[in-house]
Amino acid sequence: MSPQIRTTLLLPSFVTTTLFSQIQLPRSRLWNFLAPPLHPHQIVKAIISALDENESRTIRMPFYTNFGRIWSVGVGIVPKWLVDFVQWLSAADFAMIDYGPKPDAAEKLLVEKKSEPSK
Repeated sequence: MSPQIRTTLLLPSFVTTTLFSQIQLPRSRLWNFLAPPLHPHQIVKAIISALDENESRTIRMPFYTNFGRIWSVGVGIVPKWLVDFVQWLSAADFAMIDYGPKPDAAEKLLVEKKSEPSK
């Protein structure tokens, strides 16, 4: 890579924008401490800081996103059952249940399959 070319990789959690306006995350103080929502200005400040310092970097925000590298099931450091438990505990599987059109494409496909005659 050329010394004049700099890259910045941004790996945020959810950002409080209209994209995430319909997700339902836990509202407890513990959740907000461990996984705080990010505001767009926080992201912009981190990007501008990288640009001002004229260096390439990976920006992971907030802090817990640094654990994504060891948390992946493919890496094998954290057992799958623990990943599943934390995902269930955080309600991550249901956070976007009200997001998007209803019925969604998967629900429509399920209805179509049920209505097909059995062979």
